[in-house]
Amino acid sequence: MDLDLVKTIVVVILENRSFDHLLGYASLAEYGARDVDGLKDDPSWRQRFANGLNGSRFPPFPLKDPYHNIDADPPHERPQVSNQLGIPVDGVFPMSGFVANYATAKGAACLSEANPPPVMGHFGPDEAPVTAFFAQNFAICDRWFAAVPAGTQPNRLMAMSGFSTIDMNCEPLPDQELVYDWLTAREVRWRVYHETVPFFAMMPRWIPNILAGENFRPLAQLARDVQDEQPGRFPEVIFVEPAYTDCPHIGESTDDHAPTSIKGVNRRPSLTPDRRSILTRLAPAFAVARRRSAEPSAERSA
Repeated sequence: MDLDLVKTIVVVILENRSFDHLLGYASLAEYGARDVDGLKDDPSWRQRFANGLNGSRFPPFPLKDPYHNIDADPPHERPQVSNQLGIPVDGVFPMSGFVANYATAKGAACLSEANPPPVMGHFGPDEAPVTAFFAQNFAICDRWFAAVPAGTQPNRLMAMSGFSTIDMNCEPLPDQELVYDWLTAREVRWRVYHETVPFFAMMPRWIPNILAGENFRPLAQLARDVQDEQPGRFPEVIFVEPAYTDCPHIGESTDDHAPTSIKGVNRRPSLTPDRRSILTRLAPAFAVARRRSAEPSAERSA
C-alpha cells in the first residue's frame, strides 16, 4: 500500500478483552479455520487450558449473550495477573489461575457447571459483529497481549508513550511524554474525539487543553468536522475515546470494560436505529480518508 495515500489515521483503544475472548473463534472450523493463533476444536486442547476451582474444571466455552453484564470485573492489577498466569514451567505460563482469581472478585457469583466463569467464555461473530467486521476486512494481530502484566493505566501509558513510569493504577497520573507531545513537536495535526471525560484528564497538565484547547472535542462533533473542516485544519491523526465504565457518565459504556457488556461497541445499528455503534460513528472518518486520498494536496501524510 502506498502510504502517501493515507491522509488520516484513526486510533480506537478499548478495554480489557483478550484476543481469544473476542476473535479466538476465527481459527475454529465452524468459522472458516483462519490461520490465526486462536481457539481449537480439539477436546484435549480445551482440557489443557481448562481452569480449576474447588475440584471442578472449566474449559473455554461460547458466550451467546453480548448484552449481559457479568457479575464482576476480573481483577487485573499486577499481583492478580501473576495469579492468573500461574507459575511458569520451563518458561511457559500454564494460564491456570483465571477462574480462581475471578472467584475472589467483588460481586462474583458462585461458580458451577450451570454458572460457568465468564473469564473462560468467548464470543463469536454473531455476538460481536462490529469487531468481526474489522477482523474480516482489515489486518488482525493474534499475539494480542497487554504490554505489561498489570492494570489499565500502565498499559494505556505504554500504548500512548511506549513506556510507563508506573505498574499499578494511581490518581493522578504522573506526568510523562505522550504521543500527543510527539505529534505536536513534529507539527502533525491531531485531535481526540471523546464520548465522556478523556483518559488523560487524570494527567493534570492536559486539563487546560481538554477544557479550552483545539485538540479535544466531543465525539458527536466528528461527523460535522469531517464534512465541514478545511483539509489544512482537519487532523492527520484522530484518537477516539469511548465512554469509560469507570468514569462518571450518562448512558451505557462503550469501552468493553467488564463488568459492562460488549453491546456498547457491538450493537447492530440496523437493530437499534436510535443508537449507533462505534463503527457507524467512525464511518465518516474512514470516508474522508478515502475521499482525500484522491485530492491533490501538499499536506503532510500521516
